[in-house]
Order: sequence, then C-alpha cells, then structure tokens
Amino acid sequence: DLAERLHYAFHWTHDQGYQHTFVIGSDSPQIRSETIAHARTALDEADVVLGPSDDGGYYLIGMKRPYDVFSNIPMSTSRVTAMTIESAQRQGLRVQTIETLFDVDEMPDLQRLAALLRQDRTLAPTTAAYLEQLRMIS
Repeated sequence: DLAERLHYAFHWTHDQGYQHTFVIGSDSPQIRSETIAHARTALDEADVVLGPSDDGGYYLIGMKRPYDVFSNIPMSTSRVTAMTIESAQRQGLRVQTIETLFDVDEMPDLQRLAALLRQDRTLAPTTAAYLEQLRMIS
C-alpha cells in the first residue's frame, strides 16, 4: 500500500541520518529544478511541504521527520492533499504548499504533457524523446 511505503521511506531516510526527505512522484516528469528548490526552502519554515496535483493528490511531499501523516488516508483519491494537510495540522505540524502541477494518470494527461514538452523539451528530455518516438510530439 502506498501510504505504508511512503511512511517507510521517511522512516528509513531519517534512520540513515537525513534531516530532510522528499518523495517525488514519477508521474510528473515536468517538475522544474526551481520547484524542488522552492520545496526545500519551504521546508526550512514548515514541518511538511506538499506539491499538490490538480487532481487532488500531490506530486511531492517533504518532511523534516517521519511524521505519521498517511494513516487512514485513502491514496489515489481527489482528497489526498486536503486530508494530508488536515492530518498534519491535527498533529500541530506546520504545512506549506508549493505550486500546483498536474500528473499523468490518463491519456488526456499524457496529451497535456506532450503539449507542454512541445514548448519546452528541456523539462523532461527523455520523456520528450519517447513521446517523439510515439509521434505524440514532433
């Protein structure tokens, strides 16, 4: 289950001595390095940082410690971000969100990504090359 794997990832990195951990979804290849830098800066002031997806999930979560913000949250639903924020706030944690992006779950999302990469292939060059092979971008 995704919530359990996320919880484990944060515990493992904390146990390894890392002070901050970010998990980034692989279904948002268009994330800019500036967005990740913004998330890192936001974590200086917050306990939890979320990069919301426009479908209600999130493409990025960062935490200073392995807080239990995942329990009883049904993943892959349109309320994941809102429920994660509520869970964190109930624990007295400071939460910041960064820019909202989209993730690729369905064909329209892939077409949206292809349109974006037509404009700027440097966002995800390997993905752009593959979409070019599929003739989704030229």
